[in-house]
Amino acid sequence: MSDIANSDHLWQRLFQNAEEDNILISLGTRAFDQNIDRDVIEYQKGHYKDRLSDTILDHAYAVLEIAEVENLKCLKLRNPWGHTPVRPSKLFHFDEFTKKNIYHALKIKPDEVSQEGVCVILWEDIIKFCSTVYLNWTPSVYPYRQTIHSRREIPVMLYDPESKLWKEDYSLEYSPQFLIKIPPHDEDFEVRIMFERHVDTLKKDNFYSLRYHLFSYKGDRTIFPYESLRSSSWSPREVLSDVFIFEASVLS
Repeated sequence: MSDIANSDHLWQRLFQNAEEDNILISLGTRAFDQNIDRDVIEYQKGHYKDRLSDTILDHAYAVLEIAEVENLKCLKLRNPWGHTPVRPSKLFHFDEFTKKNIYHALKIKPDEVSQEGVCVILWEDIIKFCSTVYLNWTPSVYPYRQTIHSRREIPVMLYDPESKLWKEDYSLEYSPQFLIKIPPHDEDFEVRIMFERHVDTLKKDNFYSLRYHLFSYKGDRTIFPYESLRSSSWSPREVLSDVFIFEASVLS
């Protein structure tokens, strides 16, 4: 699962891997809450819907095709309900030649649009109405896989909730740490890491979150987070993943 804040970078990842048949993609829309502008939301047939795009709130859409046409980032979506397609905001303002090219690139016929929940939408519209992109990777992309279970354990006798020493923004001494050894390689080397959080007891007011730091290994555990090569922001979700690209290290 991936956030769509960095939309251009995410699009390139999606487009390249979709072209190589490495992933299945679906989109998650934002959830309904009391802070949403009621002027753009309507309740219809048991669900909340965005008036501007016809997207159903707290819902998922399948991405059937993805293409770039005349610098336009285009997707073919399907509502799994088989009805209520998303309404594109700009597509119908294009000339017929451009629309024909989009339909051809997405492998659809013009009369297929709006049937059985199928629609064509632009990426710029998706990042307005969707909150999450769900990616299902082909296992063969990563032939070498390993699962590791760990936990953050602080000695009870030493724990002081008021001290900054126990907060991960200041100290990583008791945080799980793992060493990744990258062998010499003459091509860019990709490592995908997925963190999944498991909670023993869920309390209403507790805030659980995930975050990672990437460091250059210097022979010992890392204590302070300030010299990280790369860090994620705090994520309240149960899963956090990212890709690290290590550039070629062997001269040909």
